[in-house]
Amino acid sequence: MKWISMETAKGKDTITILAVGDISLISNKSSHPFKKIIPILKKKDILFGNLETALSDSSYRSEKAVALVSSASNVKYLKDADFDVLNIANNHILDAHDQGLRETIKTLNENKLNHIGVKCNRSHETSIILQRNGISIGFAGYDNYGYVNNERGIQINKINQAAIIEDIRKLRRSCDFVVISLHWGIENIFLPSPDQTKLARTLIDNGATIILGHHSHTVQGIERYNNGLIVYSLGNFQFPPGFNHEPLKNRTRNSKSIIVKLIIGKKGLQSYSLIPIHIDNDFFPEKCNDEEGCRLLDFISKIGAMIENNQVNNSMWFEHIAHEYLTSNGRAFLLRIKKYGVKHLWWFLKWLISPFVLKCYTGLIRSKLRLKQRVMINT
Repeated sequence: MKWISMETAKGKDTITILAVGDISLISNKSSHPFKKIIPILKKKDILFGNLETALSDSSYRSEKAVALVSSASNVKYLKDADFDVLNIANNHILDAHDQGLRETIKTLNENKLNHIGVKCNRSHETSIILQRNGISIGFAGYDNYGYVNNERGIQINKINQAAIIEDIRKLRRSCDFVVISLHWGIENIFLPSPDQTKLARTLIDNGATIILGHHSHTVQGIERYNNGLIVYSLGNFQFPPGFNHEPLKNRTRNSKSIIVKLIIGKKGLQSYSLIPIHIDNDFFPEKCNDEEGCRLLDFISKIGAMIENNQVNNSMWFEHIAHEYLTSNGRAFLLRIKKYGVKHLWWFLKWLISPFVLKCYTGLIRSKLRLKQRVMINT
């Protein structure tokens, strides 16, 4: 692991961590994507974000419905915003292939921007320890699927409970507290799965202090669990709400976000608060107005209560995700088939009969029956 320290601020015995969600560095205007929010981002000791793009000028692109690649020169925006930790263990870091990943890491390193979750050299580390105000915090990042290419020395950390617990224990031997970044779950939904809840709680039980989730592109619930905090999804932060080719007017759920403010002292997490964020039509984050912010915070609170009270079971969760998961992934496969040909048709057919998709069919049927029953009762 990499260790970075700073001088202790006189008279200060806590750390303020700000955490934000998905960052694309793609916008509708050629101006600073964080210009409306930088004053807030500067009020911190540590700023965390999920960099959901390759920083590369390579022409290579993965055969995906949406490949996220931003010019390496856009790193200046991350540097201006003064990010301290960037998770790069996510499903878009290889969108410009291995070359793009190496260029991303090289660019971040040259600009002294710390990153977690990925390495392209066997000697590199995928975690980091930052020290501020006499308190040391370890950060480690993981992705749903992961990736390993031993010949090229590339590793994207995969979400695996035993491996993460081992990493937490190693970090705890060298730091006071551990923050775990998880790129997980299903896109465009508001509830984490029961398996996600179980994993997050287990990681807290085994020494993690904070879990920061992302990938759904929506905000999800927050759970104060034992002595830790679980943020199931930070949502988008600087990201195009209509990135998956749906009309922008239908993507309002992706345009609401949060900045999570964490206060950590010598004994652990002291408090947390949320700053509601709206992403405008140019994909720039800005602070919500009071009315919009209150609605978002109330929504997050309700979801958090459902999670804390264990009201989200597998049957309910598959009913919740079924329509969105089937339609959005079906749309993505059709785009891939149109762009890249018949091999993607074969993968589409395999996907249609995969065990997870079969469970979604069942969930969709149940949700339709429940809707029909409600209509009959109300009439």
